[in-house]
Amino acid sequence: MTTALLVGCGGFFGSIVRFLLGSYIGRFSVGVVPYPTIIINLVGSFGAGILLAMIDFKTQPSYFYFLIPGFLGGFTTFSAFSAEAISLIQKDLYLPALMYIFLTLSGGLLFCALGILATKSVN
Repeated sequence: MTTALLVGCGGFFGSIVRFLLGSYIGRFSVGVVPYPTIIINLVGSFGAGILLAMIDFKTQPSYFYFLIPGFLGGFTTFSAFSAEAISLIQKDLYLPALMYIFLTLSGGLLFCALGILATKSVN
């Protein structure tokens, strides 16, 4: 039960930060590609890399659950990514959909790896 509360509390805060940041970034977005979601997912992936490099799951499980599946789970937006990608395809916007899918998936993996490398280079 404690683990579920840690994940839930982290998700609560992550969701609020995601909403506020997405609303702010959205004010500057141009075109049909959902850039706020891309940016949030890349930042979240980078943060996941940093946290994975810093937190030892075996000795710090509370931090792990609160921050990674909790905060970052609420902060990043894979369900929003899926819905927005399908919406672009349904509107026959195939090139923006492909760009969106490619940037989100490849960028997420790249930024997670960069987060790990950045953290290890500091330590």
